[in-house]
Amino acid sequence: MSSINLQHKHADTALILSSETSRYKDSIYFALEAKCRIVEHAFLKIGLNKVRGSQVVEYSKWQDYQIIFGFRPEGLNRDGFFINQRYFNQIISSCIYEDYLKIIEERGSYWPG
Repeated sequence: MSSINLQHKHADTALILSSETSRYKDSIYFALEAKCRIVEHAFLKIGLNKVRGSQVVEYSKWQDYQIIFGFRPEGLNRDGFFINQRYFNQIISSCIYEDYLKIIEERGSYWPG
């Protein structure tokens, strides 16, 4: 987590996995579980109300997976990332504590693993 704001009860997340991780066929689950554990920590241990994340538009499939865990798109940040001498548009999304609780109520746990 970064940019933790205890007064307004929100934080940003960042998740970078090694290219070594991608050689495993289930590598997407490593990233999803890591993100879920970060969100749980933010809500249950720190007492935040909102956790934000972002990814480049080209990774929009990642956003589809995050929706399962309560992350909803909030907007687009044009040229939000600069990677390998190129600018990329960025999708901003967030999960709020209320949605997190709904997921727990419906499924019994946040991360099913």
